Amino acid sequence: EYALIRLAEASEQWDGAGSGRRYAALARHFLRHQHETRAPQVANQSEMPAVLRTEMRGHAVRAMYFGNGLGGAGRLCDDFALARASDRLFDNVVDNKLYLTGGVGVNTSEAMGANCELPHNGYCEACAGCGLAFWCLTRTRAKAADERAHAVYERVLYNNVLGAIGADGRHFFYRNPLTSALVRDSWHGSPCCVGNIARTLLALKDNLLAVSADGTTLYVNNYMDIETDDFRMETAYPFDGKVTFTLKRGHYDRILARFPDRAESRLYRMSPAVAHGYREVKGAWELPLPEQKVTAIDEVKACAGQEAFQRGPLVYSWEGPNFDLKVPNYRRLNNGGESRVWRTK
Repeated sequence: EYALIRLAEASEQWDGAGSGRRYAALARHFLRHQHETRAPQVANQSEMPAVLRTEMRGHAVRAMYFGNGLGGAGRLCDDFALARASDRLFDNVVDNKLYLTGGVGVNTSEAMGANCELPHNGYCEACAGCGLAFWCLTRTRAKAADERAHAVYERVLYNNVLGAIGADGRHFFYRNPLTSALVRDSWHGSPCCVGNIARTLLALKDNLLAVSADGTTLYVNNYMDIETDDFRMETAYPFDGKVTFTLKRGHYDRILARFPDRAESRLYRMSPAVAHGYREVKGAWELPLPEQKVTAIDEVKACAGQEAFQRGPLVYSWEGPNFDLKVPNYRRLNNGGESRVWRTK
């Protein structure tokens, strides 16, 4: 369904003749009738009509693309019931099933767990992280300043997706548990993550900027050092919060930049708190990047009496014989030792 939605958007841009609407309509048809199978099952979200679903269940990778397709088809086909279902499920995932590192999926059947079921050895397949990243992009196409979607996107990108890739770019994690002694693979019997990670990184540009419907406001949603024919963004983010933005052509009445607070999920409490929202900026600004201590709400039993730390979008992992070496999660080594995100207070 997601592929059909993207094809629909691309076709509209290419020929303007409305051919893309057929692809969007086909995606909508699949989503509207996916429960009419001879063997409905939770694993592929076919046990009930999509528009009635309030909790995301089933295979985690399929679940992310399923919710993603609902949002895209709802928007392109003006099917408000599908769009609302996508919103409900996104909120259910973020507020009940999202690991601090942006991972989803808790067990070896690669499935979503129950609400607040977040064991430290959860599966957190890299492909599920990619699917969640694309779901966030679909949401921001519908609403440019969807602050929550941008925040989830950062969390999953910098920790689950980039955390799956080795420093040499040739080894990767298929699954990304928060407590682990895994070693990155050079290949995998199910190599879906290899291509999925690559296309997730290629889509980085799609989430940087957006323009308001009336064309008067430019939104700066995420940050990287980049130059195009239209603009130049200079930054060492996420290691440094300083941003310099130069508009090389075009005119906007306002430029609004996103100042994230890292508290997009009800599951986690961050201290100190950071003021957030979109603020009008001119030329240069600095994002606050304090180190924040994280605790989980009582319903997350796996994290009782424990704490984690993050700085900006980067969650830390603890390594070494006494878990005294603190490194960003994407750099976790797991080379014969054990790595933990949560540790006893």
